[in-house]
Amino acid sequence: MAKSTAPALTALRVRYVQMVKERQRLETELLSPQPMRAGSLSSLLMQCGKENCICKDKRHPKKHGPYDYWRKLVDGKQKLVYLKDSDSEIKGQLKNYQSFQRLLAAYRKAVKAMDAVFVAVRQGSMINDEK
Repeated sequence: MAKSTAPALTALRVRYVQMVKERQRLETELLSPQPMRAGSLSSLLMQCGKENCICKDKRHPKKHGPYDYWRKLVDGKQKLVYLKDSDSEIKGQLKNYQSFQRLLAAYRKAVKAMDAVFVAVRQGSMINDEK
């Protein structure tokens, strides 16, 4: 093995081992999900139907709210479902879904980075084998 590439390969291998540990941590979290519902939690300010309400003031409208809504897709269309204060369980499930989606994105990113390091180590090993 050439001396100039040996430290670089060792560093890549060490990095790869760290990445495997991170991937395993993410897998463990992904394989023990909390109760969740697909969609997102949105807080909206609303305008009412009263004619002379402050929410319809032309210069300084003061809308009502914020009100919590569950944003979800139904038959390819976005639907908003009003959530009462007593719907804390649904709100928690929506937050769990968002956390799960972030974990899944981190997992995909970790696997992609691992692939890149693996290819670099493989190419470095192949170059050294030829010498």
